[in-house]
Amino acid sequence: MLQPRAWAQSEWWTWGQVENVLALVDRLKRRYNIDENRVHVSGVSDGATGSYYIAMQDTTPYASFLPLNGFLLVLTNPDTGITAQLHPNNLRDKPWYVI
Repeated sequence: MLQPRAWAQSEWWTWGQVENVLALVDRLKRRYNIDENRVHVSGVSDGATGSYYIAMQDTTPYASFLPLNGFLLVLTNPDTGITAQLHPNNLRDKPWYVI
């Protein structure tokens, strides 16, 4: 289990965090024998909203997404400062367990 952290200057819904998670997962895959078909993204609250963002930006490396107490529409709020284009079609064809 990997538990990265976000903070006010690096929120989950930034491309930097997408790259951060990818780099951390890559480092773990190089160190341990990890089944690539069993890498999942989960988060709580802002982390859950970030899981939606990660899924919309780069869904391929992950087997499923498990947002806990997050809200997808937070990403449409202009106050988040999101400048990247969101790709909601990436949310299709992946298993989701949403709480």
